[in-house]
Amino acid sequence: MFSHENYTTLMFTMRLGSQGIPIWFKCFKGTDNDAFMIDTILQGIKEVSDMFSNYDFNLIFLADRWFNSCDILNYIDSLGHTYCIRLKKTLYVYYFDEKENHIIRKTAGELFHYKHLSTTYNNITITKNKLNCNIVISDSKDTDDPWIIATNGDYKRAIKDYSYRFGAIECVFKNQKSNGFYLEKITTASLKAFTSMFCLVCVCVLFLTLLGAYYSRNRSYIKEKITTHKNYIINGKKIKKRVLSLFNTGLTFF
Repeated sequence: MFSHENYTTLMFTMRLGSQGIPIWFKCFKGTDNDAFMIDTILQGIKEVSDMFSNYDFNLIFLADRWFNSCDILNYIDSLGHTYCIRLKKTLYVYYFDEKENHIIRKTAGELFHYKHLSTTYNNITITKNKLNCNIVISDSKDTDDPWIIATNGDYKRAIKDYSYRFGAIECVFKNQKSNGFYLEKITTASLKAFTSMFCLVCVCVLFLTLLGAYYSRNRSYIKEKITTHKNYIINGKKIKKRVLSLFNTGLTFF
């Protein structure tokens, strides 16, 4: 997450239902820093992995095209976890073409894919001999830029699992910034002060989200008159939709 040109934060969040909560972060001054250094990212992955070492969970790491390094994917695999990472179109991949009977090199964006259903390539090599994985390309009926997902897990779940990235981490960023705490307004604080404020904001985002969930489930607070849902008529059917997030519900209630 960037706060203008002032600070950069590398953060891991965990999705719970439709919500994302921050579980690890590290802040840096400015935008030209170590936030995207491999060692920094691997440190975050290791510490997140250690958090759940005593639980029988299957951790799935989701990330966009910023994080499609073979070193990152190999490290996640070495820890026994699953990854679903979106690849850049320009990344070279190598696979055996049965028709031509030899190894073919293409960019990920040049791989054939169907328009109306997803396309799978099993045991494909990324960046020559650096990583073997499955690649799944989403359908492109509604876009010219389909997802190209690398995974070491069940390729049948890759598209669905990757979709869980949305509506979680973006909401955390929004709540920290324009939707609630306006972190981007901080411009001159020291890195130590910004890190402390960021930590407190993470705690507050979690608290207010929990408070919003508590309000939504506790009928005794119905007299507070906070409008969290509205009714709409869609195709002749009455549909109730949420118009206030759990975070904003908690903030309003607080």
